[in-house]
Amino acid sequence: MSTQVRPSNTTWYAPQNLLVQTSNDAARTKRDPRGPTGTNTFLLRCIRKKAALNTGRRSRYKAEITRALDSATQDDTPLSDAHPVNVPGWMKLVAQIKAKFNSMTNGSTQRYVGSLFEKYTTDYQCNHFDDALVELRALHQTMRRSEAALLQLTGVGREYKVAETVGKLVVEGLNCVEEIACYASIGKGEVLELYEKRELLYQTLT
Repeated sequence: MSTQVRPSNTTWYAPQNLLVQTSNDAARTKRDPRGPTGTNTFLLRCIRKKAALNTGRRSRYKAEITRALDSATQDDTPLSDAHPVNVPGWMKLVAQIKAKFNSMTNGSTQRYVGSLFEKYTTDYQCNHFDDALVELRALHQTMRRSEAALLQLTGVGREYKVAETVGKLVVEGLNCVEEIACYASIGKGEVLELYEKRELLYQTLT
């Protein structure tokens, strides 16, 4: 006697396409309802949201720096030019340095250094950079003291970050002038070649 084998109702699942196969129904494919397009749209929304948050943070941080420096300049705490004794005193010094730097550069490091370079090209004498280097190095040294003092007094807090931002502006200007002065001391040929190629540091600033 032959034995009849009845088809089983067992279900198999293929992990890639979620293929469902039964003895009673035709095979069909179940896909992720989001699909590739839905997934990409979801990721794109996340990326755009993150970019918007970062933009907002940058705007708020810039506003905080401005408010902190404005309040520092209006502070009436007695200040020793060489050695401030408290956080308001150091912040007032930082504000004074920023004001001095902005006065030197007229708000644009690139234009300021460019004007020094133009003076240099009139006679190719390196002494056109001397006064700028003296002033910028003095500002840099004072900013280093200010950052160190604020780091000790407040840690990596808002005041220190404000000072750090001002310090970076001063260092950027100093590096640009020092670079040209260094190349110019070697000879005008090299510095002019770099200028023509727009490879001098100040030419790369935005």
